[in-house]
Amino acid sequence: MAEGSSKGSVRFEEERAPSPRPATAAALPLTGPQTHRLEKPLGFVLQNGIYLTDLLYLEGGATAAAEPAAEGPAQPPQPEVRGLTAGNVSISVEGQPPRVTLRLWADREGPFDTTFSLVLPPEGQEVEVHVTATVFSRKKGHPALKPHAATQPFQLPVPNLGYTCLNIELQQRFGIRTNRSCRRKTFEAQGLAAVSRLALANCRDLLPLIQWNRQKGIHFFRIPSALFPWSHEYELEQLPDYEEIAAALAAAGAAARAAHQRLTAHPSHFVQLAAQEPALLARSIAHLELNSKVFDLMGYAPSHENKINIHIGTRRGSKAQSLARFAAGVERLSDACRARLTVENDDRPGMYSIADLLPLYNMARTPLVFDYLHHALAPGKLSEEEALLAALATWPPGVRPVVHYSEPSENPALQRRAHSRMLTQPFDLYRREADVDVMLEAKGMEQALLFYRDELQLGRKRESTAVFSGAHRRAAAAAAAAAASTSSGK
Repeated sequence: MAEGSSKGSVRFEEERAPSPRPATAAALPLTGPQTHRLEKPLGFVLQNGIYLTDLLYLEGGATAAAEPAAEGPAQPPQPEVRGLTAGNVSISVEGQPPRVTLRLWADREGPFDTTFSLVLPPEGQEVEVHVTATVFSRKKGHPALKPHAATQPFQLPVPNLGYTCLNIELQQRFGIRTNRSCRRKTFEAQGLAAVSRLALANCRDLLPLIQWNRQKGIHFFRIPSALFPWSHEYELEQLPDYEEIAAALAAAGAAARAAHQRLTAHPSHFVQLAAQEPALLARSIAHLELNSKVFDLMGYAPSHENKINIHIGTRRGSKAQSLARFAAGVERLSDACRARLTVENDDRPGMYSIADLLPLYNMARTPLVFDYLHHALAPGKLSEEEALLAALATWPPGVRPVVHYSEPSENPALQRRAHSRMLTQPFDLYRREADVDVMLEAKGMEQALLFYRDELQLGRKRESTAVFSGAHRRAAAAAAAAAASTSSGK
């Protein structure tokens, strides 16, 4: 402790009765011992003791605000966290008013104890915080690892809708996200330790996402392909936290399987197996192998069930030449990675429609993912129904094909291929509603899915025949035609 600094202490204890969230959830200049309680935890330890998330809030007065600047009010400075005594905890301070978030990962159920300090602005007062809690399961074992008790076999919803990568609610309320990264300068200065901490936090936050999906009846989710910042600079096994990362991924995979959630990935457009530049091709192969290894660590056998989806990404020379280079790139992948690879149609005329990609399936046996918006922008020679059914036919028996649905941005200033925040229009699965999984691609993430499923879809089913699939419209038309025929024959 620096000489002359004032010191207080705060003790956190288990919450024994419900209490409201404090009006000012902030790190505060406390001067004497006080008792503060855990907010109701978001998640509990798995039965093998891998993961726990709790939120802590410091209660009391208010931090001294900075003097307003001439051009407008200044943001209050944030407290600084120092001196953690436990290696299985991370603490962050963010938001206005400032919120102290404690993420707790225990090796087993039982007592947990740690100490850290908060340096409080503006005077730099140092407050020692002592956290004492008991890590426990609300039930015997964690519900994320236990399938729902059912008297009949589990059945997926029809259609089975999914969303991509981030959960806005969990990120805004609890800071749970899977896309933490850092600048190149930070990586070069702090090395593997820095990216290892970020990767570990990303992988650990998969579990509450999966648990939230389960609670909402969502059985399809795309995990980020960038869980590991600057991943092309190292091998996973080199990370200092590799064992904990592997354990977190294994726990997430077990929870997803128990919840009947399908997990897939979609690396960025920078991944190009048809690249002519050797360095770009090598990086592309390495990134695909990393995505495949993530699914290995999650406990999945190689299969298109956990697809890793990409685009051709380039058109150097003719389309036939690019497809041949892509097929050659596929051959350089490991068996496990190749068994997960899929290819999607493009959103620009002159690139690759489903009709253009069908020869690739014949060369590399790579299933095709049909994207509705991309087809609308670059249909090629096939109708929507023809392209959809042709893509579905490329999937192996026993694996549900995947299609993507999105809509153009609500902002007319953006290009039509930009995704909208929410989804409002019906689309047609041409009598294959029960056979495919539909990934909804919208900037509203889970909010877009819930609105589409619970407001629009159910509303259409209640109020009209104009449901999103189109099947009801065709059935109604057929019934009307049959009725008309019967009437005319009388």
